[in-house]
Amino acid sequence: MSSDSNRQKGISIFVKATALSVGVAALTLGVFAWTMVHHEKRMLFGQLKERGNLLASSLDRVTAKAIVAEDWESVISQCLRMIEMGGHVDYVVITKMDDGFSLVHTHDGWRLDTLDTDWSNPAVHESTALIRPNPLAEDGDEIMHYSHAFAYSGIKWGWIHVGITLDDYYKSVQSVYGIILRLSIPAFAIGIVTSFLFARNLTHPISRIKDFAQRVASGDLDHQLEIKDHDELGALGHAMNQMTTDLKRSHEQLQESLQQEARLREKEVLLKEIHHRVKNNMQILSSLLRMQAREVEGERIKVFLKESESRIRSMGLIHEKLYQSQNISEIDFHGYVETLAGQLVRMHRSEGSNVSLEVDAPEILLGLDTAMPCGLIVNELVSNALKYAFPDHRDGKISIKVRPVSDGRYSLIVADDGIGLQGKKPEREGSLGSKLVDMLVDQLDGEIDYRNGVGTSVHIEFYESEYEERV
Repeated sequence: MSSDSNRQKGISIFVKATALSVGVAALTLGVFAWTMVHHEKRMLFGQLKERGNLLASSLDRVTAKAIVAEDWESVISQCLRMIEMGGHVDYVVITKMDDGFSLVHTHDGWRLDTLDTDWSNPAVHESTALIRPNPLAEDGDEIMHYSHAFAYSGIKWGWIHVGITLDDYYKSVQSVYGIILRLSIPAFAIGIVTSFLFARNLTHPISRIKDFAQRVASGDLDHQLEIKDHDELGALGHAMNQMTTDLKRSHEQLQESLQQEARLREKEVLLKEIHHRVKNNMQILSSLLRMQAREVEGERIKVFLKESESRIRSMGLIHEKLYQSQNISEIDFHGYVETLAGQLVRMHRSEGSNVSLEVDAPEILLGLDTAMPCGLIVNELVSNALKYAFPDHRDGKISIKVRPVSDGRYSLIVADDGIGLQGKKPEREGSLGSKLVDMLVDQLDGEIDYRNGVGTSVHIEFYESEYEERV
């Protein structure tokens, strides 16, 4: 159904182009024929006018003196001779200007008459020629009437009117019509054939472009349009071929991009699964350490096990945040620190202390290689503050602030309003926790500063670790 509709549209274009070309050819022939007929009529009328002028002038030279002398025999003789020899001369009328007295000569003979002012004083100054009905005949056949003013001794005496039949004129016009008709028929036939060829040459590449567009629309991007013309249609064909080539290249790039995206999504799912399993394994380790701490009797060993459990829990929390996040390459450090420190504060609060927590780390996103050591640092510093800054279960507050200092450099401040440091270094100097903090700060290419005032504040500046692709 669709192909039939498209075929009808192609025929419609062909018919319109052919009809337009034929119309242009017909109009051109019509204008040519009208121009030729009009030109020939003017030429034939000019020849009639010259004949009338020649007859009137010759009669003027011969009879002007005889008319003035009223030598009518000479005038009549000359007029009758003109009518007999002129062939197509229908009448000769000589009219005096003052009283309209006229000498009328026709094929039927001659007579004296008094005519109206149209003959004695026509609306011209010297001479005129026009085609009009025969004024001396009742049948009203058209005739070429020529009026010529004649004078004698510089004085205008009257008019010589010559009537010439239009037989030769009409025969010549008919001959012109015949010639034009004989020329127009083959010319029009040539125009039709030319129009047909023009329409076919015009619509053929358009049909090929239409078929090309349909094949491209159906998905055949390898098809190329072959147009050898070097005109606008040829340029259009080359442009469409280039468009198809670009479409094919874009399609291939899109397919490759979709495949890469699918692989990335698969990889992301696998990474999330890995983080999830690592988190579960660390939870198992944390539970085992907690169970082991309940079984041992030595208080020092219980403390070690509890600290190890806290460190494992901080690392497991990193993996939990990553597999829950939309972006598995970066972690929201504010949420991570808030959850980690909150767990430590709640555990310490269950032992009888009432310590509040404040976390200020707006819009801080860190990669795994940076977030992991930072999390362990926060774990150690918060745990140390909970243990030593608020003795005798006194109340207090711990604040954690993270701020970007410059491009890739951050500031971490862990402060409390407890009893403060007893020296320049924190208690437990040389302990595993203190060594771990120093080691992690060095890993981040950072610097640490312990400040004692209203409580203790630890200032650390560090650089974000650059991710190195691992094979």
